[in-house]
Amino acid sequence: MSGGDCAPGHIGSAALTQDPNGGPQVTYDFGELLGQTSAGSDRQWTVQTTLPAVTIGAATLGAICEDPSTGTPDFTYASVAVNVATRYRLQVEPGTTVQAGATLTVSSLGGGCDAISNPDVYLWSAAQPNALTGIGEVIGPTGGGAQWQVNLTVPPTTGPGQYQVVARCAYSRSFRITYQPVPLTVTVS
Repeated sequence: MSGGDCAPGHIGSAALTQDPNGGPQVTYDFGELLGQTSAGSDRQWTVQTTLPAVTIGAATLGAICEDPSTGTPDFTYASVAVNVATRYRLQVEPGTTVQAGATLTVSSLGGGCDAISNPDVYLWSAAQPNALTGIGEVIGPTGGGAQWQVNLTVPPTTGPGQYQVVARCAYSRSFRITYQPVPLTVTVS
């Protein structure tokens, strides 16, 4: 991320913000500082960073130029809509259309949880975006970086509709990895 017209020595800061309705793990406006650096004599600054294990999906990338002597922004750059994706994927069997009460086998692809985190897998519904816990949540064993697999039962009381299978590697009160959610259709007989 780069910016210009920032006075030499002033601070260029970039942040990623996700909307509470933007995905399965955000229940409040979530902002993550991605980095900051001083502008050079050419009035330019550049920040290179790796995105943290944030929610996958729609987000806004924003930046400011800040006066370091006062800690106040000189100005705010125009924000840019971005879509956050990841190499961490899920495989869901027997498929992505199931009946309420079915048991899904959810496997990690692209990497497993590390030695201090556990896979946390559940269903999420856009109809309940602020739910703090998922539907049918299951916690797998602590990983060691290897692929993992858990069985997730769709509760028989789950209503028909569109859901997402969500997984992340959870440690204490943080996430080490967030997997790309998988759309799931639940039917009832």
